[in-house]
Amino acid sequence: MKCPDFVGDPVVDVAETIWKETKDVHKMVEGLRNDVTTKNLTTAEVASHVVRKFCKIPEVWEFILPRLFGRYKLAVVNNGMGITVPLFKETFNFKDYFELFINSSEEGVEKPNPGIFKITYQRLGVTPSECVFTDDSELNVKGAEDVGMKGIIYKDPQSFKEQLELLLNTEYC
Repeated sequence: MKCPDFVGDPVVDVAETIWKETKDVHKMVEGLRNDVTTKNLTTAEVASHVVRKFCKIPEVWEFILPRLFGRYKLAVVNNGMGITVPLFKETFNFKDYFELFINSSEEGVEKPNPGIFKITYQRLGVTPSECVFTDDSELNVKGAEDVGMKGIIYKDPQSFKEQLELLLNTEYC
């Protein structure tokens, strides 16, 4: 999730703008080399700036995910730029709770396109109706719902927990 206390960062702004315009890792790296803000930074340094925009929500990572893990198949569907994938995986230890990390840059399709959700449920070996998709973007949740998944718009840990328990028909927390 985006960190609630993240303060704007010109490096992140440049990287996100170039990524939105290109959707291509090689073109992005070239754009970063040519931009006045990022030309003296390595790709890894730029990736580090971008990854700092995101954080683990303690209530989710320390309380909710441990209770879901082992009972449900969990996946991350990430629209991030390809240069950040290794650092995201290292920083957030997704493997601790998630079976899959699906990245739009690697797959060539991004949320809210139905294709990214189909890839996810197929790789998990489940049907869309067995899936609950959570995102802080209403548009992305709608995309998941359009393929038959249930959706939760993430606003805060407590409402997320309540909505999840309703959808799963269980009080697990």
